[in-house]
Amino acid sequence: MRKFAWREVLRSLSQGGIVKRRMSGTRRHRGVPQSARIGNFATVTEQLEWRAMLAATGTVQFSAASSSHLEAASPSITVTLTTNNADLDGAVTVNISAAAGTATTADFTLDPSSVTFNTVDSYSVVDSTRIYTKSLPLSLVDDRRLEGDESFSLSLGAITNASGDSITRGAVATHTATITDDETGVINFLADASAAESSNQTQTATLTITGTGTGNDGLDVQLTVEATVAAAPNSGTATSGTDYTAYGSKTLTFAVSDVGTSVTSITSTTATLEVSGDRRLEGDETVELTIGNLSSTLNSQVSLNDTTHTATIIDDETGVINFLADASAAESSNQTQTATLTITGTGSGNVGLDVQLTVEATVAAAPNS
Repeated sequence: MRKFAWREVLRSLSQGGIVKRRMSGTRRHRGVPQSARIGNFATVTEQLEWRAMLAATGTVQFSAASSSHLEAASPSITVTLTTNNADLDGAVTVNISAAAGTATTADFTLDPSSVTFNTVDSYSVVDSTRIYTKSLPLSLVDDRRLEGDESFSLSLGAITNASGDSITRGAVATHTATITDDETGVINFLADASAAESSNQTQTATLTITGTGTGNDGLDVQLTVEATVAAAPNSGTATSGTDYTAYGSKTLTFAVSDVGTSVTSITSTTATLEVSGDRRLEGDETVELTIGNLSSTLNSQVSLNDTTHTATIIDDETGVINFLADASAAESSNQTQTATLTITGTGSGNVGLDVQLTVEATVAAAPNS
């Protein structure tokens, strides 16, 4: 036996009169009290008093205004339909659209783009209202790019429902979904470096990116690091302003780039240490460099490692020691033999000696020498 169509009764109303209509079946609509039933009849005036219960009215909305999901997850967004305690006259379908934000369509897929609430769906009853729930699946792309958290938005669109129901969009008609990036990066100097005194040094700092997703390793955002020269006493044997040009700090910028398909990749940038060439015999000298003051939008994902770096300035002067010339003296006086140190170099400035130099001199007393 079919369910009694109360809406057909309501449509048969005429102004100023009381119309009775025989039920087309013996089953009565739930919610109509016994006092409203006269045999197989119910008066139209009593039906009018229960009209709010006979028609399904309600709203569709997202269960929350925002959510966050790991890049490697397969999440879903909950959409709810809240109605009065009346049966749906038919299916309710709501269209959902996605708009890119910092996340683009390369980062996520929305499929399907609608949800449908059916008359046979289960629901919960809270304070005389029915609450239906549906899950909207999202497909996120787990890449291996260091890009930071990104977001996009979802919006409820057109609603299709049976003519007897009145369903509208609720207060939470938009939803912001944030994709939490799961890549990490480590910045450090590539290796200790050395260069001749007559040439400037290039110090290379690297960013190593690691991730478990698919696709190219790379960097999607601007990342800057301060590389500072440590000029504290005894931080190195080279003297700032004499052996190299002093600079308080230089900014290293890691550019946006694709750097390959390996799980671990390196993006590099350089800072130049300007070496001052002189003509002093002083031996190799060192300068201590440090990386500090990390500045980027990815500070929570990027760390510093091996922040101390030793740059060696290789001295390019040479020295030759020899007696100045053969010497002679009278038998009654001692002889003074003069040894010389000749320094040669390609730099500028005075020729000189910056280190203690000792030489052993022996007297050869071989027979007949």
